[in-house]
Amino acid sequence: MKIKIIHTVGITLLGLLLSNCAMSSDPYPPPSLPDSAWLAEDIGQAGVIDMLQSTLKFDVNMNVSGNGGCNRYFGSAKVNGDEIIFSQLGSTKMACSQAVMNQEQLFLTALTAMRSWRIDAERNLLYMNNEEGETILRFSLLSESN
Repeated sequence: MKIKIIHTVGITLLGLLLSNCAMSSDPYPPPSLPDSAWLAEDIGQAGVIDMLQSTLKFDVNMNVSGNGGCNRYFGSAKVNGDEIIFSQLGSTKMACSQAVMNQEQLFLTALTAMRSWRIDAERNLLYMNNEEGETILRFSLLSESN
C-alpha cells in the first residue's frame, strides 16, 4: 500500500512538472520582420552565388538596409498584414565582377517587385512573393534582437 501511494504521488508530481514545462513561454519565439536580418538563399528560383551574401535587414521602424552582393543599399518597407512594398531604395555605386553585379541587380529588382511575405517559423525562412504570388526571394534568418 505504501509503495502504491508513493508511486501515485510520483506520477502526479511528474505530470505537474511536465505540464509546467509545456506552459512555459518559448525561449525562441518565431521570427518577425521588425529588428531582423536575413540572408538570401534563392533569387528568382535560380539560387545564389556561393559565398556571395545578399542580405536584408529590417530595423524596428521598417527601414531596410543590407548588401546586394557588392554594394550596400537602403530604403524603407511598408507592411500591412502579409503585404509588403519596398520604396526609396538607393545604393552605393561600387563595381564588382559581372557575375556579382548580375546577382545584385536581380536581387534589388526583385525587392522592388515584392508584394507579399510569409515566415516559416519552424525553419526560420522568409518567403517574398511578387504580384502574381510567385516566390521570388527566399531568405534564412541571420539574426534577431528580440
